[in-house]
Amino acid sequence: MAEARKTFPMSTFAAYIKGVGKEGQKQNITELLAFMTGSDVDAEAEPFAAALAKAWIYEQHPELAKMAGGQVQALGDTVSVLELPEGVKTEVAAIFAKLGEYRKTIADQKGKIADLEKKLAETEGKLSETSKAMADFKGKYEALEASGKGAGEKVIIAAEEKVTALNAQLGDLAAEIEALNASLYANLNNGVYQAGFASSQQAYEEAYGKVFAALDELESRLADGRLYLFGERLTETDLRLFVTLVRFDAAYHGLFKCNRNTLRDMPSLHAYMHRVLALDGIAATVNLDHIKAGYYSIKA
Repeated sequence: MAEARKTFPMSTFAAYIKGVGKEGQKQNITELLAFMTGSDVDAEAEPFAAALAKAWIYEQHPELAKMAGGQVQALGDTVSVLELPEGVKTEVAAIFAKLGEYRKTIADQKGKIADLEKKLAETEGKLSETSKAMADFKGKYEALEASGKGAGEKVIIAAEEKVTALNAQLGDLAAEIEALNASLYANLNNGVYQAGFASSQQAYEEAYGKVFAALDELESRLADGRLYLFGERLTETDLRLFVTLVRFDAAYHGLFKCNRNTLRDMPSLHAYMHRVLALDGIAATVNLDHIKAGYYSIKA
């Protein structure tokens, strides 16, 4: 089988071999390399093709290595160039295939980076919207609290003041009442708000845990059938607990995500709440529609 040959200008060959006037011969050199390698040669692949082809040419014509560019140009007007041997062409093809794989990998990575950047921008936008919503939520709640109590809540406050005065007469329980008041406030009365307004998953889980630990302890305390937290005597602590319990299923369970279970699922606490609700004057302080409208208007 005859060897494949192609004629090129000697100026192109000299520019390729010796770099003489190479800038003006780039297109012709690329054509020469494509012929010799039997492959399409682009700017990234050209250095590999050029090195392999030049090594083969010098191996076949070692005298060219010692010649200057002008001497090569003086060899004639044209040069007949052979294709590279099949083994070398196979090597070139393997290198080009690997380059193609690298290019695809880089393109895929750039695409993934672009997708990640887009998702990051979307996430940052959602976080910004969530932060704004939480700020609005908190602002509306604080405004609701600061706007004054309803008539029913004022009755509770008045009743609480009376019970506080009565507490002074319960010297044997005063220390226990103060201790339970502090625990209720930290873990339950304020705990539901800490869960509802938590700014991180960890803060929410901590507050959520405190709320249900407090409810479990109270459920156990009342399981012996006592009327109130300290036995037969109503104290300030009962009222402090009642105002949270009466709102629990209506607001805190859903809106503040204190949703391990409802108060209805805790029989002792649920019955206790209704005992307090049945006391004279207490039912008049409770309006569930008002409670729901007040809390859920904050979210709106």
